[in-house]
Amino acid sequence: MFAALLICSLAFSPVDPESKSTIEGMLRSDARFSKILENAEQHRLQILLSLVDETSSPPRLERDGFRVDAEYFYPASSIKTCAAVSALLSAAEWKAKGLEISLDTPLTYLPLFDGDETLMSDPSNLDGGTITLRHEIRKLFLVSDNDAFNRMYEFTGHREIHQALWNAGLKSIRINHRLSRSRSLAENRRTPSIQVGTGKGSFSVQQRDSDLLLANNDQKGVAVGKGVLSGTKVVDGPMLFDTKNRISLTDLQDMHVMILRPEIDLGKPGLPLAPDDRAFLKDAMSEYAADSKNPKYDGAHAADDYVRFILHGLMRVAPKDEWTIYDKVGLAYGFTIENAYVVHRPTGKSFFLTATIYTNQDGILNDDRYDYDSIAFPFWKDLGEVIARHVLALPSPTPEKSR
Repeated sequence: MFAALLICSLAFSPVDPESKSTIEGMLRSDARFSKILENAEQHRLQILLSLVDETSSPPRLERDGFRVDAEYFYPASSIKTCAAVSALLSAAEWKAKGLEISLDTPLTYLPLFDGDETLMSDPSNLDGGTITLRHEIRKLFLVSDNDAFNRMYEFTGHREIHQALWNAGLKSIRINHRLSRSRSLAENRRTPSIQVGTGKGSFSVQQRDSDLLLANNDQKGVAVGKGVLSGTKVVDGPMLFDTKNRISLTDLQDMHVMILRPEIDLGKPGLPLAPDDRAFLKDAMSEYAADSKNPKYDGAHAADDYVRFILHGLMRVAPKDEWTIYDKVGLAYGFTIENAYVVHRPTGKSFFLTATIYTNQDGILNDDRYDYDSIAFPFWKDLGEVIARHVLALPSPTPEKSR
């Protein structure tokens, strides 16, 4: 069951699949994971754990996987990092051409579809109330805001977002649709005109109609479930994800590595982010919503674990203030995804964890009964704990201390 990975000898150290240090060995030695492992294929369980070897110069990854990229998984909001990165790259290209743009330049989105209105303000931005790259990208990470993702997707353009990320070596990416917006595939390939800035020095990004046709027909497992709730009736047959968004588990983690630890050689071109943009991304990916001064959040959106599925598992091992977590989670259609880079500050030890699990016992999609609370979230807490104990070389917990 251990997923062997083809790895670049300059970047990675292989892990002995028979060793108890492998992720599968860790999980099989812990009874809390027995039912999930027995049904790993049904759960579409995939885990990629990469420990950072800081003793190497430059640092390298020790990678270990379980069922990595065995079948399709819906990336949900974890795909949003693609839009944030590509928007920063687009802005950098325009700036290099002499156009005036920064993270704080006001953006105005002109109508594209019937019923659309001009969008030029964001009330949640306490610094002027405008739409800006800084504010939208912060919302995208702080609370996984769908409108922020859509705006960054439109800022870059359908074809352009793929070209930028494919150039980095992230070849599996397919972004076919906005989030929480019902549009056809053709409509999702269209992006609106955007006015960048106001007054002297402003410029326009023209409406773009991408002819890039992408599908997931080469992927195993794009048919999910046994029925789909439509209105009040269940339509028999699986939901097809052949034209939904997609990224491989490996590329999802590699994108994180490219952003956060660019000195690690992945054998891919990488992301040509400017140092200031990279620093901005790191801050946005690690800040807790409750600590944000702009925008400000309260209630459920400000809970520490709102977009950090493994946080409470880490906190079983060490206090919250000892961990820095740079992550982007996803949750939709029964899939939950965690894509995290975790640093234990007192020891300097760190790891990348990218994983997905599907929890939908009744097999019906669109019914909002996805076993998140009963299976997925407990799994993420337990996974965070067992990995943290492994990284810090701590003994396994007794059952009564692990909950």
